[in-house]
Amino acid sequence: MNIRNELRYYLIGLICLFCQSSLFAQNSKVDSLSLALKNAKHDTTRASTLVALTEELFYSNQDTVIPLCEQAIQIVDKNNSTTNEKEKRSFLKSKADAMHNIGFCHNTNGDASNGMEYYQKALKIREQIIDKKGIANSFIGIGVIYSEQGDLEKALNFYRKALEIQEKIGDKDGAAYSLNNIGFIYNNLNNTKEALNYYFKSIKIRQEIGDNKGVANQYNNIAVIYIGTEDLAKAMDYARKSLKIRQDMGDKKKIAMSYGVIANIYNKLDDLEYAKDYFNKSLSLHEETNNKMGIAFCLSAMADFYVKLGDTDASKKKMHYQQALEYANRSLLISKELKFPMNIKNAEKSLSIIHTTLGNIPEAFEHYKQYIFYKDSLDNEGTRTAGIKSQIKYEFDKKEAIATVEHQKELENHKALAEERNKKQKIIIWSAIGCLLILALFAGYIFRTLSTTKEQKKIIELKNEETEFQKQIIEEKNKNIIDSIEYAKRIQQSLLPTEKYIDKNIKRLHKK
Repeated sequence: MNIRNELRYYLIGLICLFCQSSLFAQNSKVDSLSLALKNAKHDTTRASTLVALTEELFYSNQDTVIPLCEQAIQIVDKNNSTTNEKEKRSFLKSKADAMHNIGFCHNTNGDASNGMEYYQKALKIREQIIDKKGIANSFIGIGVIYSEQGDLEKALNFYRKALEIQEKIGDKDGAAYSLNNIGFIYNNLNNTKEALNYYFKSIKIRQEIGDNKGVANQYNNIAVIYIGTEDLAKAMDYARKSLKIRQDMGDKKKIAMSYGVIANIYNKLDDLEYAKDYFNKSLSLHEETNNKMGIAFCLSAMADFYVKLGDTDASKKKMHYQQALEYANRSLLISKELKFPMNIKNAEKSLSIIHTTLGNIPEAFEHYKQYIFYKDSLDNEGTRTAGIKSQIKYEFDKKEAIATVEHQKELENHKALAEERNKKQKIIIWSAIGCLLILALFAGYIFRTLSTTKEQKKIIELKNEETEFQKQIIEEKNKNIIDSIEYAKRIQQSLLPTEKYIDKNIKRLHKK
């Protein structure tokens, strides 16, 4: 059996989980929500808390999910006549989320028809209230159903529509889920290069937002791809990385899935003892967590493993084949209950081979007929899927060619812009140099002018000082001259007789 088919439904089981954003919560969160529900004072709070509680109880107590969702819907319908727009939107959002969760339950339990019906009802309400994140989640849920039914074209279309919304509203968590789902579709289309491309994009986002659980899921998916390409060293590396994260988180359901993947790797390596050990570990945890889907997948793989074990050990061949028969019968029973045609076909084929080897020819023939029936049904679907693969490959190649041309144009534009930028930079540089030279010349002129002015000022000051000095000398000389004149005048006056004296003397002479 092709290893890709053996592991395909491990991934389908995983991908269904991407319809919800918060599952596998701790009991403390359930207790917290239960307390919040008990203390809720308004019906809007009761309805939204009930929905949140169902998302936490899905894997620990799945039987309570649908009744709690129906209870939330009844609360909403009771308040249908509310006139407050804010409350009305809250009620409708809770109703849509509850219907989505009911659809998730139905689909996980193998009832795809009811699952699709509830997803469509939820989508209609979400479109009515323009709940973009909810609309994207509805697209993912619908895409999962189409993926399980083998309609990969529709599944891919819905996943891409979801991704477009999530990228626009900045929902990184949702975008990571959608990228994973798109990678899953490409893996089923045998385009491992594109599958890995989308898986690594998803990992990058999950690491940015600290989503270790999501990183573990991606590592597991990458391991499955490398098993299909026979690169078992890389497959084991990523499988163990995934297991380590899941063990640290104590996520038993996911640990069981990792054990199954590692078991298949050891089986491919013909290390049968390790393969047997990990198969048993995987089955034990699937049974402990009551994961019917996981149990069916694991039992189918174990039936094929024991057939291989019987063929390698002739002395214990019958014992190993009896063990394979038990596992194949159990797998078939659960697969029919879950309505998974691929797993039913694999179980029917295994049972036909086992009964033939054990000599039970009538039983072998009946199982062979059923195997052919399911094989033809899936082959017809495969023929249609092959056409889808060709169309998708054509579209991808066309997009890649367009992208290459656009990339070349972009490079040329960048080159032209770079040259234009360089040209402008050169002009700016030379202009700056010119301005600096002008400034330098102007500064030199100013400096020279200031120096000349300063020198001239000094000369003027010296001349002024000299003039002042000469003035003082002249003034001093003038003063001396005036003083001399005054002195001479005083002497002259002192030597000349006064008028009275002369007059007196004349009078005296006349008397004589």
